[in-house]
Amino acid sequence: MKKVLGLDLGVASIGWAYILEAENENETSEIVRMGVRIVPVSHEEKKRFMDGKTETPTQVRRIKRGMRRNLDRFQQRRDKLIDIFIQEGWIDDREDLAPAPDEHPHYIHEMRARAVDEQVSLRDLARIFLAINKKRGYKSNRKLKGEDEGSAINAVDVVEELKKTGATVGEYICTKIQADPDYIIPQFYTANYEDEFNRIWEVQRQYYPDQLTDTLNKNYGTNRKKPLLLSLKRYFRVWKPSNPRAREERGDCTSTVCVAKRPRAKWSPTNSSTC
Repeated sequence: MKKVLGLDLGVASIGWAYILEAENENETSEIVRMGVRIVPVSHEEKKRFMDGKTETPTQVRRIKRGMRRNLDRFQQRRDKLIDIFIQEGWIDDREDLAPAPDEHPHYIHEMRARAVDEQVSLRDLARIFLAINKKRGYKSNRKLKGEDEGSAINAVDVVEELKKTGATVGEYICTKIQADPDYIIPQFYTANYEDEFNRIWEVQRQYYPDQLTDTLNKNYGTNRKKPLLLSLKRYFRVWKPSNPRAREERGDCTSTVCVAKRPRAKWSPTNSSTC
């Protein structure tokens, strides 16, 4: 008897049959077992498959889940930084970070440019560091634009201009906005934000030696391998509900998220003006 395994591979199903095929007159062919496996595929998934895009439903969910985690970590980093400002006495509460009613939209860029040369208030300094915290910067001159496409960021010429003029990111942006209020802010490298933070820190510590201490910079500044003020890495570990054993073994987390989110100040639109 010849043993034959037949497969029928379709888009949404796989049919199979195990057959014993007769090789002489004394034997009889028979179907030993057969079946079908239905693969649930929606119309859109079937269309993508027929177009040659090998994208599984789990891949789509994984991408969206990664986006949600990145957003949560971004918000947690900023919440942690605001808590540090309150703890160190830079601001009284989160409402101090909200812009004033008569403040023009580019006020922070102006303060970032001034902070390199002159004294600014602790409230403005906290807002400056929070603005720097919002941007990660790029460590190379490429960023992923799509699954099969990458493009160079427009930071090469900007970096050359920063090196030539010796300006910081804030000074560069402020100068461009003064010339053109509709100027689109380009991408910068992580090193550019680190340089701006260090220069602002060194100037402002002359006016606030008790607040801008070496200990604070060592714990949260660019002296750390993973600095918080520049938002290079996450500071909170978010535990998945499906992993309760790890939480019990570590003993340092009592809920699915180690630190609950706090409401942040609402940012209202301000009058239009230039830097």
